[in-house]
Amino acid sequence: MIKHIAKCLGVSWLAAASLGLLYGACIVRSASIVTLWRTGVVQVSFILSTAMAILLITPLAVWALPRGYKPKWIVPLWLLLAVFCMIVTLHSAVFGLYGTLSLAIVGLFGIGYLAQKRKGVTH
Repeated sequence: MIKHIAKCLGVSWLAAASLGLLYGACIVRSASIVTLWRTGVVQVSFILSTAMAILLITPLAVWALPRGYKPKWIVPLWLLLAVFCMIVTLHSAVFGLYGTLSLAIVGLFGIGYLAQKRKGVTH
């Protein structure tokens, strides 16, 4: 069980940190790591992504991905979130942030539903 939680925490933190950096790059409109570091985007992104991964995404990921399940839907979900973040953030920064978080939660519930249905488990 601990190994499963650690794996879910790692995946959720990597996804949250990379999406946070992508969101920051869209806001600053620069992909230079030096610019992102100087403006504080990297630091804020890592702090917030750590908090989000621990408090919100990891519990959902533990529920959504049963032990032994191969997470084949994680990469398409991340790509969908990345494209959504890039397109929407250019129009509205606030909606880009909360919209991406909301879409991630809905996506994890969808993955959980598909995984549970495949195993024959009902909630």
